[in-house]
Amino acid sequence: PRFNVLRIYWDDQEQPSVEVPLGDFFCNAWGKYIQLTSQMVCVNPGANGALNCFWPMPFRKRCRITVENSNVEPATLFYQLNYALAPVP
Repeated sequence: PRFNVLRIYWDDQEQPSVEVPLGDFFCNAWGKYIQLTSQMVCVNPGANGALNCFWPMPFRKRCRITVENSNVEPATLFYQLNYALAPVP
């Protein structure tokens, strides 16, 4: 359950600023589904089991997001990224 690792890089970073198992990022660790509704993270019930997050992401030029599957079993990943540009302090 913790084989998919999310990494997020800001601008031209070589090392990720975020490196975490995908489930942990969405407050669902250890392969156990838990419905959650908060300002920053939403884990939805139902067939789609959508995982949503609304974190401010502090990049100026670009953001690179990767997910690595380190399991021997293949994984399917559906994703959608939406963004709004704002000043970065």
